[in-house]
Amino acid sequence: MIDNRSISAISDGEIIAPDAEISDLSGAWVMPGFEDAHTHPAGRARTLKELDLRNKDITWTEATEIIRNKAQQTPIGEFVVCHGWNAEKWNVNRSELDRLSSDRGIFMINISYHGGMLNSCALKILKRDDVSLEHSNGFVSELEYQKVFIATSPNMEAYMRFIPEYHKRMFALGIVAAHDMNVATLEQLTAYGRLDEAGQLKMRTFIYLNPCLFDKGKDLTKYISHKGKMMEVRGLKLFLDGAIGTHTAALTSDYSDGHGAGHIRTNYDECARLISKAAGLGLQDIAMHCIGDAGVALAVKLFEDLRDKYSGKIKSWRFEHFELPDARAIDSLKHGGGIASMQPNFSWDALNYAKSLGDRVWKINPLKQILSAGVSLVFGSDDMPSGPIEGIRWATSLAPSETQRLTEEESVAAYTHSPALITGAGASRGKIEKGFEANLAVFAENPLDKQSDHKVSQLWIHGKKVFDQIESNP
Repeated sequence: MIDNRSISAISDGEIIAPDAEISDLSGAWVMPGFEDAHTHPAGRARTLKELDLRNKDITWTEATEIIRNKAQQTPIGEFVVCHGWNAEKWNVNRSELDRLSSDRGIFMINISYHGGMLNSCALKILKRDDVSLEHSNGFVSELEYQKVFIATSPNMEAYMRFIPEYHKRMFALGIVAAHDMNVATLEQLTAYGRLDEAGQLKMRTFIYLNPCLFDKGKDLTKYISHKGKMMEVRGLKLFLDGAIGTHTAALTSDYSDGHGAGHIRTNYDECARLISKAAGLGLQDIAMHCIGDAGVALAVKLFEDLRDKYSGKIKSWRFEHFELPDARAIDSLKHGGGIASMQPNFSWDALNYAKSLGDRVWKINPLKQILSAGVSLVFGSDDMPSGPIEGIRWATSLAPSETQRLTEEESVAAYTHSPALITGAGASRGKIEKGFEANLAVFAENPLDKQSDHKVSQLWIHGKKVFDQIESNP
């Protein structure tokens, strides 16, 4: 799995002798490059031009100063978009945002990316641009939030600049391949296609489409049939429910803090229609966002009812997040060949949502139960934005409960070889073995050691160095 052997003998991007000596890596700790099975490089690339306060340990007072300064630099009548609003720490409301600016729109994006807060000017701009919107005193969630996220999205040329730049951030985390789990605009999809055609896409990318793109006709089918080197349109992303942090994840009983039971975002009939459309378009995978136990139950029903009907067209049924599954749901995936696509870093939800879920927090992310049942398990970060090493730590030493805890070997496999397997590349990607792609994450010390800073020293893709910490920080 991981050791301090030297890795060498690379020919045409392939490892031909994994035990040979090479001076570049001598004495280093080397792992297979990571494959993030659930992330959002296109959607998060916009943070390079917008305010990104995710994972910033600052007060709301400090955040308001940053937002106010950004508003002053923004032309009147345009948007200030801020990522990273943690409702548990910042009590943000429409009036607060109105005080920050009356003539620039402010859109605060919740850390879950399932909700946001708008100031009054933002609501006026959206109305001017014919974006019909239902909101609760400026707060939007789920489909209404999606409308705003798309309406404020950059243009295609911006995505062509920002996606490669964002990939550099992912390289620094040791990521060599990404499953982009919600490409929601034609501008994002076109940027990916053009970057691939120009040879500027350096990270292997598997794209999962938001169904709002299904009305794009030939513009969409062009990219579904795209046969590029680094990009593949792989499947459909369905949102069955929301997130715990916005109380929109669908539960079978009410949240413990009196916020109802969440809700199903896309009902059974609409899901079935969209799955049929996806199969007709030639998409191979169905990826279903399901967090609450009621959301998981709906995903399981769709899986059991429809997998045989589309067995000749749909190759994989993916359960994204799958945070609160019961024993029956796990058994259904085991016997039907479903894939649990989970985020080990979400085990921190067991520490954050005791007020919302009560004792149910200890049922979150039962990774050990899922893997022990023989279910295919793959890991992603959801770009929250912690990387694979931190995720692996949450699945091992940081796991709050025994049901969430895996071995290091199991955790590393879920972030390397297992994601490659489900995309049909299990014989060529995700291991340091003869015949496999030379995708190597290099560390100066054991990254899984609790005392390690776990920073990637170098990243190699197809035998070419794409990241070097020293060169990046001279």
